[in-house]
Amino acid sequence: MKKILFIVLLLCTVFILCPAQSFAAEVAAEIDFAAPEAPSPEAAVLPEAVPEAGEKPMALPPRADGINAASVEYVWINISEPTIGGEPDYTPEYGASSKVHSYSDSYSSLYYKNDVSWYDETDGRSLEPDKDTFIQWHEYTVIIYVTAKKGYEYVDATYAYVNGAKVECTLYGDQLKVRYTFPPAGIIPEATILWIKPPIAGNTPDYEPTVTGGERYYLADYSSGNTFKNDIVWRDATTNKNIAVTDTFIAGHQYEITVYYTAKKGYAFTEETTGRISPSGGRYFSNSFEAKTGMYLDQLRISYTFPETPKPIPAVSLTCAPPMLGAHPDYNPRLPADANYEICDYNTSEYTHGVWWYDMQTKKVLSASDTFDDPDHEYRIAVWIRPKDGYAIDGPGTINGIEAAHSGYSGYPKGEILYCVSYYGTMKEINSVSATITPPKAGAKPDYNPVLPNGAKYYSANVSDSDTYNDVSWYDTAKYAFLTPGSDKFAAGKVYRVIVFLTAKDGYVFSETVSATVNGKAASECKIVDGKLRVKYTFPAAPELITAVSLTITPPKTGAKPDMNPKLPSGAKYELENPFDASDPAVIWSDRSDGSKEMDPQKDTFIAGHSYLLTIWLVPDEGYMFAEGASPWNNGVKVSLNGEDTGSFRFDTPHGLLISFSFPAPGDVNNDAKVNRLDYVILSRYLAGWPGYASKITDMSLAELDGKPGITAADRRILGRIVAGKG
Repeated sequence: MKKILFIVLLLCTVFILCPAQSFAAEVAAEIDFAAPEAPSPEAAVLPEAVPEAGEKPMALPPRADGINAASVEYVWINISEPTIGGEPDYTPEYGASSKVHSYSDSYSSLYYKNDVSWYDETDGRSLEPDKDTFIQWHEYTVIIYVTAKKGYEYVDATYAYVNGAKVECTLYGDQLKVRYTFPPAGIIPEATILWIKPPIAGNTPDYEPTVTGGERYYLADYSSGNTFKNDIVWRDATTNKNIAVTDTFIAGHQYEITVYYTAKKGYAFTEETTGRISPSGGRYFSNSFEAKTGMYLDQLRISYTFPETPKPIPAVSLTCAPPMLGAHPDYNPRLPADANYEICDYNTSEYTHGVWWYDMQTKKVLSASDTFDDPDHEYRIAVWIRPKDGYAIDGPGTINGIEAAHSGYSGYPKGEILYCVSYYGTMKEINSVSATITPPKAGAKPDYNPVLPNGAKYYSANVSDSDTYNDVSWYDTAKYAFLTPGSDKFAAGKVYRVIVFLTAKDGYVFSETVSATVNGKAASECKIVDGKLRVKYTFPAAPELITAVSLTITPPKTGAKPDMNPKLPSGAKYELENPFDASDPAVIWSDRSDGSKEMDPQKDTFIAGHSYLLTIWLVPDEGYMFAEGASPWNNGVKVSLNGEDTGSFRFDTPHGLLISFSFPAPGDVNNDAKVNRLDYVILSRYLAGWPGYASKITDMSLAELDGKPGITAADRRILGRIVAGKG
């Protein structure tokens, strides 16, 4: 608001000083305020000509003792970032190692304090210490002159870290000049719904996610009716109704959580702020997922829809009579009264109602009428367990409190498990093993660090050579050759085999019938070799990479409904689909001028003067994957929409690509989703030749309103009429 008042006062000043400008009077008659003209040298109020920090008086020449001084490789600096309304920080701190050789001098002047200066990149001026404060959305650069302590000197290769970001430096006399430009003041780039309890059948909704003290936002204490609490609302996506605070989740339903975050003083959210959710509740929900975001007034709205999830069974336990000399095998194990699992009624020549007793020495299955007649024999019991409907078994099992080996496990959220325990002498057998290892990805290096279950009685030894690392090898089945650890990478379309050697811990031995799984799937080989267990597993061919995608879509046209069917090129190896839920739309149009409201493709039409955001989901065809990059946003996929390059976000799990593209309204020259007087002022000053205003027009085509190339007074008159509501 202060900025707008300043602009209006400045316009009035210019209008009084330049009353004879006829074309300004013409426009003023249309929209009730005068167009600013290029200021004359006498009348214009221009920013004070200020030397940049780099033009301060030159420091003394290099010290004489610098001849034999130690060179400084880098300097680590921490300084407070700009916050809305906050004062610049002129007291940089140096990292532990940097304190040894560097410090800030006490040099101060009109624009310096402690050899530090701040520069407003938006207004093009230096800030005065103890006077100026940071302005919202402005971009600021800090310039720090660092002085080397006696016995040290900076060289051309010296660089610096500012708040953890590496920056290039220049030498200024015997000092090091460090420049770092911060993101626009106060902008929060991302917010997370952290450690919210996911929907579990029978539980009530959670309204208390974790917000750490270091975050720049918080949950307001807002509650409304019986559905809002702590600025959070839950919706049953299956019935499309908000649920009450006291309601419980229903098995088989999907639920959506929406959280409204409020920015702390000095910070703000924008339309570009992204959101994530990191639910709690065990390994099913330990990942972080992309969430939908949008602005609600000055709050950030984050929404996420959970998948249908059965209630997990964290552990299985049963009891039976242990082998006693002269006793009969117990074929009626007992389960806890509240168990959500049952014993399979599985009957064969070996199993009776899902239970099996075996004498490992005589190789004989024991019937209910047999007896345990040898104290030195090993006797083994195995029991098939099945989860009840709506549940899934995951986690350890015990028989009489003894950790049970398990096999036949097909993974959450379904599957039956065979729990097995042996009773024997001093040595204990390992009957099954499992390992998790990263599958081959084109362009990635092999994983040589298998993850074994907690409490596993085996490990991968620290054995390495030219083909092996941590007793793990990778084999190229096409080349008939092993990959070299640390250097070789996977290629697309090839088939690779992993070989893992496992060593039993002291007091344990692999049984002759030991089984193995890799990533939850049965190993192709499980064999004891020289006392170790060799486990082999062959992965499917590594998927081919998609490095570019292109789409065409009908852009917004006033009065038309949104195009929900983008066209893909012939032979594309990807398709339109929401990777999180195929039933959700893969194309979403949002009205940026109306709080990012999602458009109804059946009812809504495009409105003149409004800006729109297009969101598109893509998934790769089978055997393909989107290329990775340094980060999900900075990925390896080039995206073209209607012939223009745009950004994308790459998901690993589930695998997909999220594309966003903005369609600003004609006349919205500063691309703030509004066509108003500010756009008119910017365009007028640009035409009048005011310095710095060309950079404020984000897209020159948005200012070409008369259908002709180039920006002229005719475009300004058209924009004036639009702002005045006259067409």
